[in-house]
Amino acid sequence: MESRIADRPVRAASEAHVALALVLDVSGSMHGESIDLLNRAANQMIEQMKKDPRLKNIIDLAIFVFGKHGRETIYQGFRAIADCDSVNLQATDDNTYVVTALDKALGIIEKRCSVYNKAGGSYKPWIVLITDGEFHDADAALNQIGQRMKDRQAQNKLQFFWH
Repeated sequence: MESRIADRPVRAASEAHVALALVLDVSGSMHGESIDLLNRAANQMIEQMKKDPRLKNIIDLAIFVFGKHGRETIYQGFRAIADCDSVNLQATDDNTYVVTALDKALGIIEKRCSVYNKAGGSYKPWIVLITDGEFHDADAALNQIGQRMKDRQAQNKLQFFWH
């Protein structure tokens, strides 16, 4: 059985692709209705993209979860939307630490886009951050990752959404 964490090969490699990274908050404040809403929203997004005959093979999705500092993880490595399973995230009892998860997402997106470039090109990657909390990371670390994201957007190398 293939690991949910491992990246999968690119489908329809002759077409340009989009790397989409969801960076999702599973900290303690997400217990109850918040985590239920997050799961439903992520699953609806996956199902809607699966229905589109073109998007299901050219949008590759990776999912990162964060909460406790040092325990940020890849929930799912990059794979075509058509190959994505539904998510069932559980909230932890931890504070909201996001910097390492965003850093991992940036690094893995860069690697995925280099695979696309070798296969014939890619569209601008997206990172979508969904959180309900105030971050507990050090201000300097938040500022540094924020600047990296802004720089990549200014260079037209990334689209970042935060909700």
